[in-house]
Amino acid sequence: MEVWVEFTDNNRRISPDSVEVHSGTLVQWRFKADSVAAKHLRWTVYFETGNPFRFSRDSAPDAIGRLEFASETLSSPDGQHVGVSTTVTADKPGHYKYGVRLEAVDDEEELGDEDPTLIVLAIAK
Repeated sequence: MEVWVEFTDNNRRISPDSVEVHSGTLVQWRFKADSVAAKHLRWTVYFETGNPFRFSRDSAPDAIGRLEFASETLSSPDGQHVGVSTTVTADKPGHYKYGVRLEAVDDEEELGDEDPTLIVLAIAK
């Protein structure tokens, strides 16, 4: 499953905003920005209170832990930024609120922070 994160002229869009996948599905975020003055951007996907990934430290069902991973992009000659996150497997069923933050690296300015949802469904047996 690919989740698209787009930033153009101060408008942000995450598609789909609410992602629904079955347990075991590979998930990655693709990033694109146009009309951004910054040459160097950081895109961070973060989970504040639990996440559906088995590799993380909060593997206990009721554990609370923070997980984040970031990707950085440099603008192309036409001013566009394009990038992709790490690909992860959503293993643990549940509803997960997460964030996607965009920052200009050079001046440490936050350009946006959205809070979509990732829903992981158990596989029927």
